[in-house]
Amino acid sequence: MIPVTFDTVATLQFGSEGHPTSLHFAIPKEWKTCKIRLHLRRSNGSFVPPMQLDENGCVKVDRRDSGKTGGQWMLSAESPDGKVSYSRIGKYVTPMEVTQ
Repeated sequence: MIPVTFDTVATLQFGSEGHPTSLHFAIPKEWKTCKIRLHLRRSNGSFVPPMQLDENGCVKVDRRDSGKTGGQWMLSAESPDGKVSYSRIGKYVTPMEVTQ
């Protein structure tokens, strides 16, 4: 479980294609009524469509989402009244980078 706050900066390690990584975030109480999404920006600058976390704070990511090399990630939380908050930007790595 990855504790998430507005100041969270963590390096995430993602799985390979066909072997998704299940990310489980410990969501702050103030975000419990929000729609929470994971945003990824690949190392080539392209963005992946935001992925919504389930009610347990989980989302699955694989290489189709992350690309072959790492990039950046952050979470957004949209409240019922439409206000959006963001976590700090962190980075992610892929198995290719970890083995080098």
